[in-house]
Amino acid sequence: MAAEPLERKLAAILYADVAGYSRLTGADEDGTHRALRAYLDTVTSHIQASSGRVVHYAGDAVLAEFGTVSNALSCAVDVQRDLIARNQNLPDDRKVQFRIGINLGEVIVDQDEIYGDGVNVAARLESLADPGGICISESVRAAIGKKLPFGYESLGDKVVKNIEEPVRAYRVRFDGQTTYSRSPSAEATTKPSLAVLPFSNMSGDPEQEYFSDGITEDITIALSNTGWYDVAARHSSFSYKERAIDVRQIGKELGVQYILEGSVRRTGEKVRVTAQLIETAGGKHIWGHRYDGTLADIFDFQDQITETIVGTVEGMFHRAEAERIGQKRPDNMEAYDYLLRGLAYMNKLTPEDTQTALQYFYKAIEKAPGYGRAYAYAFWCYRREVQLTGVMLSDQERAEAIRLMEAGLKADKDDPIVLWQAATLKAYFERDFEGALALLERSLAIDPNSPRAWNTSGLIHGAMGHSDTARQHSEHAIRISPRNPTHWVAYTHIAEANLQDMRYEEAADTAKKALQLNNYLVPAHLILAASCAHLGRMDEAQAAIVRALELNSKLTIGRLCELFPVAGYKNLDTYLDGLRKAGLPD
Repeated sequence: MAAEPLERKLAAILYADVAGYSRLTGADEDGTHRALRAYLDTVTSHIQASSGRVVHYAGDAVLAEFGTVSNALSCAVDVQRDLIARNQNLPDDRKVQFRIGINLGEVIVDQDEIYGDGVNVAARLESLADPGGICISESVRAAIGKKLPFGYESLGDKVVKNIEEPVRAYRVRFDGQTTYSRSPSAEATTKPSLAVLPFSNMSGDPEQEYFSDGITEDITIALSNTGWYDVAARHSSFSYKERAIDVRQIGKELGVQYILEGSVRRTGEKVRVTAQLIETAGGKHIWGHRYDGTLADIFDFQDQITETIVGTVEGMFHRAEAERIGQKRPDNMEAYDYLLRGLAYMNKLTPEDTQTALQYFYKAIEKAPGYGRAYAYAFWCYRREVQLTGVMLSDQERAEAIRLMEAGLKADKDDPIVLWQAATLKAYFERDFEGALALLERSLAIDPNSPRAWNTSGLIHGAMGHSDTARQHSEHAIRISPRNPTHWVAYTHIAEANLQDMRYEEAADTAKKALQLNNYLVPAHLILAASCAHLGRMDEAQAAIVRALELNSKLTIGRLCELFPVAGYKNLDTYLDGLRKAGLPD
């Protein structure tokens, strides 16, 4: 007689366990057991209030099931918030903290118990969580979507005990916690650090300068994307262009252990790239090579340079991983050439040059319709004027910007620049800040050294009223790219955070730093105006409003939230009152 098949079902599984339980009992066994009972009762009450069921207790651990992932995650956050409040006045060595793991998966049901990989994965996720934290699986993250107001930080694929396939895990952030695993406040790093200096144009033709600059930027991104290095951002490295090089001084100024320098000679379709790696501490020449080929070989050159450098310094390199995180490359090399020409104009930052850049990006798209990065950069041209002055795009322009960004994501959803630009679309055009943060998380997981992405994180967190996180992420953008001439972006977001916290003196000072770098920046003029008005410095406040209105004559108090993402600011009314005092019309 055939055995009766086991009952199976899909369930949201929560597994909670006390962190450091042995340490706590070693210090005070009786007291810890009494406290644990009270804490377990708290956990149980939250499970029941969230329509969950406690399956069983195992010493200091709890296994529970829920009908929905929303209930399971809401319960977990409520538990952690409650326990944080209970622990608030206790010394660190007496705090009872739980780790919680949540998985959505199939389980075997036997009477009142549940078994199987669905349960095992939840238990393994619990072990990955921080004390007082929550870790969830990919299935939970997908099912949650935007249903709950929390942040989700990718921990990547984790190999865990007794589970055959790696588990993709996410750390849950709640109550304004930062959302990225790479701590922006961390000064120290165990990774090698490197700067890619601008490759010299040896073609004898100044018109080819864009090409050598583009090669430099591509190699910078490729090295950053490997994850093996902390790589100085492009703008910091390019501040040394056409300067006499003292590698020791560069090492000190940029805080890097190595520099990569080289040259590019292009004659028609023939290309020669030379590169050398130098240790900054003693100026030691570590490695050098020359690559000869055709324009069609240029990506192979970049791969060879990247692989050789990583292999030389780290002693290990996984090509499959590099290919996974690398952007899709155009089959048409004319498209790549147009992209580099466009970037050369885009980096000049003027409205006229932005329009020229846009035309080159459109040409790149025409030559290679599947080139994701070309779409993203074309969208950037539309977004830049919105960011600078709050200009309102026409319905046709807005539709075109959205079309470009959607096409970029369709072409290459794993390119960090495409993801970063898509995040700005969510923020500026849709005011979907949770969606923007999800895209930024993916971008920063691939390229954690992008000051542009960190700045966008500062913008989004500021728009959500998370002033501390906004300030922290924008300061991190400055720290990883200390010589970046576009730090007007970071200073503006720091000034916004200071304004929200009513730190008016600091807000005014930081806004001035932004305006010293870019006097066309309407948001910084407005922050300066409101801050000075609250400080009683009315002449400065009124002058800032006059300049803002010169740049955007349609500015009013009533239209501010329509023009800029400020609706979620803390103390928004106070900001608006400052603008009224400074003379901005209603």
